[in-house]
Amino acid sequence: MDDIIETAEVADTKLQTAEVSKPTIEEAHGKILRFGTKDLEDQEIKKKPEVPLLFTYKTETGQVDMIGVAHTSDVKSPMMQKITQEVGNYLNRTPKEKAIVMVEGFHGGPIPEWTSFDEAVNSSQEAGATAFMAREKGVEVISPEVPMEDVVAKLKEQGVPADRIALFYSLRAMPNLVRQGNLEALPRIIYRAQALAQAGWIPEFTADEEQRLKSDPEEAKRKGSEILRTAIPKLNGAMREINEQNVFNEETQEVLFSEADLHELTSPHSEKVETPLNQVARVDNEMRDDYLLDKIHEAVQNGKDPMVVYGGTHTVKINPALQHLYSTI
Repeated sequence: MDDIIETAEVADTKLQTAEVSKPTIEEAHGKILRFGTKDLEDQEIKKKPEVPLLFTYKTETGQVDMIGVAHTSDVKSPMMQKITQEVGNYLNRTPKEKAIVMVEGFHGGPIPEWTSFDEAVNSSQEAGATAFMAREKGVEVISPEVPMEDVVAKLKEQGVPADRIALFYSLRAMPNLVRQGNLEALPRIIYRAQALAQAGWIPEFTADEEQRLKSDPEEAKRKGSEILRTAIPKLNGAMREINEQNVFNEETQEVLFSEADLHELTSPHSEKVETPLNQVARVDNEMRDDYLLDKIHEAVQNGKDPMVVYGGTHTVKINPALQHLYSTI
């Protein structure tokens, strides 16, 4: 009888130990690869692959699929063709009630409603392609990006000047505009960036002003010109403190950096000359990793099978965290 009781106690202890040792989201955050560590450098993430990285994880109720991409708007490239193939396979096999698609890049705003696949790609590259395909199937699409206000608060805690924060968020939004040859949205982007950073370049719009700008195209155009006249010298000044260059020609308001240069300036890992903007980008990038991991885990906890389409760097960095939480297929 004592042997039976002892055996039962041992079994109960093992069960309790198993419950205690179940992986936690807090532990998983500690597994994310961080910039400056050898583990991340060993992944050689600076090399852009021709086809996406594919990851699949088994959860208790289904699976997580993750695609690590090199951003592209070339619909004929092996990268885009493989992305759309994998997204199509996911949408076809996953019940709608379990499906949720996560795409990168829509910081602090809604995902646009495009009228065609080509429009989606031209606007937002593979993220647009993925989102458009998911919506065609009636599947929920989200862009799990950490609130920019949270990143700004952390940057300010670290002593980053408000003008530099405003410069970073202005530049980060510009590559797509430069690629499309359409800078009409630039005043709105700059206004939001300097407001987030509390740089004080432009007085905050009143509710009446906001309404007038939405309803009166001529007033919006006039106000946009005013914003650029005020903000361009501020942006140029903040940039000159970093590398003695201007962002804009102040007379013509022409952008003096190429799309590639803008990406380089706002990348967390510069392949040329490291600047303080790259350091800002690392803080932003790593907070985005943490936020994305939380949103994936939250979706799984809610019985979903997420499809995640993000830049290859993000996917490589959070892969060990997802391996800790779930088993790799």
